[in-house]
Parts: sequence; C-alpha cells; structure tokens
Amino acid sequence: MKNNYKIKAILLYNILIIITGIFFSALIPSILNYPPDSINNEFETTIDMGLNYYVQAGFVIVVVTSFSTLYLLTMLRKAEKYRLYVGKTDEESIKKLEEVKARCFKDPYKIYITHVFVPNIVMMITLGITGTSLSLTLSIGILLFSLFLVIALLAYIFSKKILNQILFELNNQKKYKNMFGTRFASNIFLFFFPLIFVAISFLAIVSGSLLDKERGNSIFDNYLNKFELGKQNIETTQDITSYLFSIKKYNEDDVYFIITRDGVVYQDQETDGLDDFFIKYTYNVAKDHRTYGYYASNLQAVYYMVTINGVDYAYGILYNCSANQTTQFLTYSFCILFITTLFLVYFSKNIAMQVMEVSENMMIVGNGKNIDYDKKMTVVSNDELGDLVISFNKILDIEKKHNEQMEKNQEILVEQERLSSLGQLIGGIAHNLKTPIMSISGASKAIDDLIYEFNESIGNPKVTETDFHDIATEMREWNDKIEVYLDYMTEIINTAKGQAVSMNASMVTEFNIKELVTRIQILMKEQLMQFNCELNLDNTVDNNVTIAGEISAIIQVLNNLINNAIEAYNNVPGVINLRIYDDKTRVFIEVEDQAGGIPEHIKGKLFKQMITTKGKDGTGLGLYICYSTIKGKFNGDLSFTSQVGKGTTFKIVLNKNI
Repeated sequence: MKNNYKIKAILLYNILIIITGIFFSALIPSILNYPPDSINNEFETTIDMGLNYYVQAGFVIVVVTSFSTLYLLTMLRKAEKYRLYVGKTDEESIKKLEEVKARCFKDPYKIYITHVFVPNIVMMITLGITGTSLSLTLSIGILLFSLFLVIALLAYIFSKKILNQILFELNNQKKYKNMFGTRFASNIFLFFFPLIFVAISFLAIVSGSLLDKERGNSIFDNYLNKFELGKQNIETTQDITSYLFSIKKYNEDDVYFIITRDGVVYQDQETDGLDDFFIKYTYNVAKDHRTYGYYASNLQAVYYMVTINGVDYAYGILYNCSANQTTQFLTYSFCILFITTLFLVYFSKNIAMQVMEVSENMMIVGNGKNIDYDKKMTVVSNDELGDLVISFNKILDIEKKHNEQMEKNQEILVEQERLSSLGQLIGGIAHNLKTPIMSISGASKAIDDLIYEFNESIGNPKVTETDFHDIATEMREWNDKIEVYLDYMTEIINTAKGQAVSMNASMVTEFNIKELVTRIQILMKEQLMQFNCELNLDNTVDNNVTIAGEISAIIQVLNNLINNAIEAYNNVPGVINLRIYDDKTRVFIEVEDQAGGIPEHIKGKLFKQMITTKGKDGTGLGLYICYSTIKGKFNGDLSFTSQVGKGTTFKIVLNKNI
C-alpha cells in the first residue's frame, strides 16, 4: 500500500505524456504545412521505408515515454533506498539518510534539465546529419523544444510529488539547496517559462505557417493565371523550354523545371527541391496543377503535364513560399519571450523578497533570540502577501503575550521549587538539630542533678573535698559535651542560613570546592541516614579551586540529584557515589546510583519537559530546573547516562573561575 501513490503518479504521468505526444503529433502536419495527402497512405510508405506517419509518431512517443519513465524510476529508486536506513542510529545510516533527503530536493531539477536538453540535443544532431535546412530545423526544433518542455514540466511535477511524499514520511525538518539555489524566483521561472515559451512558440509558428500558406496560395494563383493565359501547343521538349521562359518569374530564386518519372530533364538553376519526393508526389499524388516539395520544406510548384513520344513530361515553376516576415515574426516573438521572462523573474524576485523578509522574521521568532516584539513589518500590498504580513504581525503580538506569560509562569515555577527546596532544607535542619538538642537536654538534666547533689552535700560531714571536686569535674564534662553540641548546631544553622539567604540572592559570587563539599555533607546527612543510604565521596579536586556562581544554586541542584538517587533505591539501603574531578578549565561532578535506572520512554523527555516518575507526589520541576540552572547560571552542562536494571549517572560540567 505504501507504493500505491507512486504507481498512480507514474501511471498518470505516462498517460499525460502519451496525450501530449498525440496532441503534438496531430498538430505538426498542419503547423508545418505538410503536402496534402502525403502521410498515412501508400505514397508515404514508399518514401519512408514502409513506415507511415502514425507509426513513426507512435514510435517516438513510445521511446520518449520509455526513456522518461525509466529515467524517472531510476532516480526514484535511488531515493526509495531511504527505507534501508530508517530507524538506524549509526553514523553511516544517518549520513545516508541525509543524502536521500538531499536527493529528494535535487532530483526533480535534474529530471527537468535532462528531459529538456537530452532529447532536443539528440533530435537537433539528427536533423543536422540529415542535412535539413536551417529554417526547417528552426521550426522543428522549436516544436520539439516546446514538446519536451511540457514533458519536462510533467516529469518535474510528478517526481516532486513522489519525492515530497518521501520527505513527509521522513518528517524532514531541514532545508537543502537545489541545483538553482533555493530562491522562490527559480521555481516561478521553471513553472512559467515553459508555459510562456510554448504559447509564444505556437503563436509564432502557427502565424508563420498561415503567412506561408497565404503567400504560397498567392504565388500559385499568380503563376496559374500566367500558365492559363499563355497556353499553346507543345510537341517537343524545346517547346516546353521556350514556353517556360516566356513566363516571368515571381522571384529570381524560382526554378523552371522539366521532369519525368525517371528524374530531372531540365532546370534553369541549381536546387535541391527537385528530389525523389518531389517527382513521386507530382506523378502519384499532386492534383489541380499544384505540387509540393518534402515535408515542411515550404517548396511548392505550379506544373502541367504533357505526353511527348509516349513519355509523360511535367513542367512548371518551383518556388519557395516562405515569407521573410516569418523569420522576423519568430525573432520578434522570442524577443518578447525574453523580455517577458525578465519581467517574470523581476516580478517573482520582488515577491520572493517580501516572502523572504517574512521568512527571516519567522526564523528569528522561531529561534527565540534577539526578538524585537515592537518591530512590526510594514504592509505594502493589498494582496495575499499583505495578508501574510498582517498575519505575521498578529503572530508577533501573540508571541509577545505568550512569552510574557511564560516568564510569569516560569517565575512562579521557580519560586515553587525554591520554596520546596527551602522546605526540604528546613526539614533537614529539624532532623539534624533533633539529636544535639536531645543530647543537650540530657546533659542539662544531668547537670541539674549534679547541682542538686552539690547543694544537698553542703554541710554533710560524710562528703569530702574530693567528692566536691568529682561533682565539679562531672559538671565540667557535661558542659564540654554541651559546647560540642552547640558548635555542631551553630555549624548547621550557619550552613542552613547561608543556603537560605543565597537562595533569595541573585548576585553572582564564587565558591570553592571545600565549601561546596562541606555544605553537601551537612545538608544531606540526615536525609541519607533516614533512608539508610551512604554517600561515597571521591574528590580529586584541590579544595581551593573556585567556581563563579551562586553556591546555593549548585547545592540545590546536587540536593535534587542526590534526593532522586535516594528515592531510586525505594527505601532499600544503597550507595550513592559523588565523584568530583577536573581538567585544566572545568570541574566535573557526577552523582551515581546503582538503582533501577530510567525507563526508555522517559529518557528523551528529561530536561525538556516537566516530567516525574513519582506520580502525584512529584511536580516534575526538579530536573527541568536543574538543567535550566546549570545552563543559565553557570554556562555549564548537565547530562546523564542510564541503563535499566543497573543505575543512573548524572554529570555536571562547570567552568573554573580562572
């Protein structure tokens, strides 16, 4: 079923070529003034080796149709090879597929050029070898050129239709240059030039043919009247010669002649017109004292028959009915064609410039960069191009509103993510402070008991000085423990405070690797403990290496990635590897887990869409914001590799602050 469209197109293409060939074949005898009753009869078969005009025309149509179809199918078969590479991801297959796409753009033009020039060159060489006259070669050449222009245009249209279907199947998104560039004017020229050329060519040839026919009728009538007026008895060939010389020629190039069935008896000047065709036509076909030269030669003659000693002599005057105006008309016609073509190209270029301006502005909008939403295009016409400009300006207004709304929505989403991260941060602080607070509470209760014991011991003779020193020592130990807990709490609070403050800051600052590692370890400690996960740190970067940017932003990213890794283990204890390494200009941070990996249908959507695998508990903001943060705030990169059943590694690339 996939090739039905191609079969139908090729079939319709062949039908149209055959119809076009039949149409031209029917017109040629009339347009080129073939001698009456000279084709499709016994006379023609004796002249053209047994082949009549219809057989010759049919042969040419079959050859042209076969050549066109075979060439078209050959080009299409090469393009059809795209099916071998669809779905493959290796470099060679991708390259081949791009070549096929480029071919789909270029081949219609190759087909067009081949159909125009190859047959015409062959036919013109054939006419030259056979010694056809210049005027006849010009007339036939123009007709053939018109015929093959029409066939070439049909071949272009149908090949373009089929190859466009291939591009649709491949969902092509790329533009390729063709043989004439990619200008709108070229396509306009290719479509309209053949139509204008054919129209003007037919007008010129038909008009010239009518002029020749009218001139031929006029000369014939003139000579016929002279022959009728000067009738006399003719008994010898000398009488014929004398009689002919008594009739004044219409043109100096006209030829007095005497012929028999066997050949030329007399001609007063050299001419190629008294050939075998002329003699056979005169004796077998001609009537009413009018005979003709070869097909489309424009040679005619007025003649009479006389029998002398049993031999039939035909005598008369051979003349050329070609009008000088015909050549002039053809010249003027092609000058008009040339001027019309120039106007057409100029007009199409003006249209193309307006379309190109809209196209360039659409590309700017499509790229989303350097868009001036207030720079509207000027409407300079009240036609479809003007409507196109108006539509573009409306799109610009809609895009401006859409962009403003997107920015507002993005701000809301970022704020939601910031608050979510802040909530996680506060939750982590609460968990982290819970243990030291309980320890301080226990220490405080122990000190309180020691104070009570100290007060009760005062004045007790059984309590020695050593006992009081022991009570004081024990109180000091508990106090030292409280100081340790307070220092730990202070470190947590300072880290959390710095993170919370920097989450609200927008200024670009810098941080070093040591500070980054310390904060991550502190902020993620309770989360890791809660889910029985271990953070395995492998840092080979000098602690003094600095990175330009907000430390809170990168911590927020790492916090999100580590949390995702924790959740990937699904409440099962696991190891999360945090690797930090560098080269001369960059720092690489990898977060790796050995959990279930990312499903294939999710991979292509990460970083591009707000997608989550956590169901109603997930917002889908995390990785989307992470990617935007690394790209936008650090001019870095975030990528991942994942294998289902083995695990996932996220890789952050940051630039050193050199």
